[in-house]
Amino acid sequence: MPSNLTRSSMNPTSWTFRSLRSSLFVLLLFLLGLHPNAQPGAIDVTFNPTDAGFGFGDGASGQVYSVAVQSDGKILIGGSFTTYNGTARSRIARLNADGTLDVTFNASGTGAGSTVNSITVLSDGKILIGGIFTTYNGTGRNYIARLNADGTLDVTFNASGTGA
Repeated sequence: MPSNLTRSSMNPTSWTFRSLRSSLFVLLLFLLGLHPNAQPGAIDVTFNPTDAGFGFGDGASGQVYSVAVQSDGKILIGGSFTTYNGTARSRIARLNADGTLDVTFNASGTGAGSTVNSITVLSDGKILIGGIFTTYNGTGRNYIARLNADGTLDVTFNASGTGA
């Protein structure tokens, strides 16, 4: 027997033995948790089915900085992108629950003039956006704008102000 091990340290009731046994148990649980089916987190291939996932212009063409989910399950995204799945969407877009582009959102508008950093859905369904833009759909809006639920500019919000 090695000199550093004594009969008392090998005793199943000793602190060293119990600590080692606990460590091995935790290691075993960790290793069992690495099983491929043990934890959720795999990519949902049904979300945005037209995005091949290889970065060749599919999905958002730039960074997405903000995500908000509306009460109907539709998803608002804001960022520095100018297209989504090849369709022009200037820095703000709404996705259907499956990740496809909702083409009815701001259908005839030009969107934000620059990056949208923040999106909040208000209790009345309107959308508040903030960022480094100075226009929305060609109308002057310095850094903050409120949108109607369909993505058009709510002209009653900050109509005569200069923004933040």
